[in-house]
Amino acid sequence: MSAAGMIAEISRYIQIGHAGLHLSTYEENRWRQHLAILCERTGHRLLEWSTTNESILDDRRELSEAAVASLCEFLQDTVNRAHDELYLINDLSHYWHHPVVIRHLKDCLESFPSTRKTILSIGPLTGLPLELAKEFLEVKMPLPTFKELLEELDDILQDEQRQGFNNEQKSRIATAVLGLTLSEASRAFRSVTYQKRIFDEKMIAQLVHEKRHLLGGSKLLEFHDLQEGMEEVGGLENLKSWVQQRRLAFSADAREQGIDQPKGVLLVGVQGCGKSLSARVIAHELAFPLVRLDIGALLSSQRGSSEENLRDVLSLLDSMAPVVLWIEELDKAFAGFQSESSQDATMSRLVARFLTWLQEHTTAVFVVATANNVSQLPPELLRRGRFDELFFIDLPNYHERLDILRIHLQKRLIPLETVDVDSLSEITHN
Repeated sequence: MSAAGMIAEISRYIQIGHAGLHLSTYEENRWRQHLAILCERTGHRLLEWSTTNESILDDRRELSEAAVASLCEFLQDTVNRAHDELYLINDLSHYWHHPVVIRHLKDCLESFPSTRKTILSIGPLTGLPLELAKEFLEVKMPLPTFKELLEELDDILQDEQRQGFNNEQKSRIATAVLGLTLSEASRAFRSVTYQKRIFDEKMIAQLVHEKRHLLGGSKLLEFHDLQEGMEEVGGLENLKSWVQQRRLAFSADAREQGIDQPKGVLLVGVQGCGKSLSARVIAHELAFPLVRLDIGALLSSQRGSSEENLRDVLSLLDSMAPVVLWIEELDKAFAGFQSESSQDATMSRLVARFLTWLQEHTTAVFVVATANNVSQLPPELLRRGRFDELFFIDLPNYHERLDILRIHLQKRLIPLETVDVDSLSEITHN
């Protein structure tokens, strides 16, 4: 959802009488500006309380009573104020477990619905206390859309007087930072365009690298830098062509035309024939971050922990989108699972949850799964709708071996004319 759409939604919440909204976001300044625009349109007055001049914590790491008193005084004052006002409270989540603050909040919220007054809490922390769970509506504020990032990039290029970027190149740059906040994206844009007047393919890999910190130290996902491009894969022309076509389905034009985003591809075949390399190349071609998930790492001896690990991973992936999720040796990861009657109840629940997500997720998470033995995979996994396509990767034929040999000779700076690649290709059959 765009910022304009989100502000329209907040306006609707206010109009129908929601007295408390928690705006969950890391972009306080961005949404503070949008809230000011909202007030101009609706005629509301925006009043703000902050702990900037207060001490939130004292030496014992407890809430400062002076700050609590200041907040309670502010809340008490709102009850007697005029109608049509919005009260923006920064870092309220630090205070809403305090019993006195909870009481003041409940008193305010009970008197607000008929006055078009609303308390807006803003900040990244979530987890409303039980006493306020029914009083506050938690609203997850969206990250910048592709269009907003493209506008930010245009402003930066104009400021820096960079003219050597066409629309397609700018589109790829903006796509590479989807999932970052506007300030993070702005810093990333300036980083890659600094003292560069023309587009460079290395910019994409550098921008994708900026998203690495979004993993937040997760032990279940492993980030991989993008190094190999399509030119480093010998053969597999059908797969290459398929990926290049599907890349267009992630574009803004595709979104406007209602084209569904690709969900992923399953690579099956002989060991050592390029399945893992293909996963890295696909991420490079799509200009998405590449993260690898080890299904086995999800498993925990504590009851319910394995399922919670999977939920956390899927939630993190959705927040990072667009991203390529790489799952190696899926057949071994799901070994022993044959059906819903599987003896391993934990694995059954993990598979069921993963299959549901694979079918239903709407974020730009492109799954690249590899397997050596397709017969060991659950039949449900191979059903259309989970993966867009299945490719069998066999031993390379004569012409593919020629490509592979030339690629490796060039990487090692060996002149092609000094090597009889035709004979080498002949004798490396099978």
